[in-house]
Amino acid sequence: GPDDKPTPTSAALTAGTPPLDELCASWLAAVTGTLDPTTTKSYLLYVKRHWLPFFRSLDGITEAKADAYVRERLRKVRRVTLLKELSALRGFLAWCRTEGYLGSLPPVRSPPRSATGVDHDGGKRKKVRVEIDETEARAILAALPERTERGGLPARAYFTVMWESALRKETLNSLRTPDDYTRGSD
Repeated sequence: GPDDKPTPTSAALTAGTPPLDELCASWLAAVTGTLDPTTTKSYLLYVKRHWLPFFRSLDGITEAKADAYVRERLRKVRRVTLLKELSALRGFLAWCRTEGYLGSLPPVRSPPRSATGVDHDGGKRKKVRVEIDETEARAILAALPERTERGGLPARAYFTVMWESALRKETLNSLRTPDDYTRGSD
């Protein structure tokens, strides 16, 4: 029928295949309801800041280009961050194959375990830990805005919980209600 998708004959279809930005938008729309909103937000960032400028088109996502992407990203981020990006890229490519835009999936290899990548600042900034007492901590917390400017997130409450519970931001960010907390719980 008129809605039938073409049968792929090569790794990437060039005739009739939408531009990469349109494919990514369709993929994001398709996965939005199946992923945590923060994951979807991360995927959008990967698409806009990394995939579109680097790959430029679906047929630009080749084994060699994916390897080059891994090398480039390891100069800018830690390995664990890159693994998340690559997982999303594999998911996108699998979706493209299911939708008939790819005949076969180009290999997207993970970096070796020995690859560590770098901190977001490229290792330029030296991190210094500063000990503060409870009075100083309370003064800092009181000076924080009640909510963030963008998004209106509860900034003061977030950092107060972080201070009082000693939870790391990664742990705190992974908590969800009602899975991890219900009213009246300690």
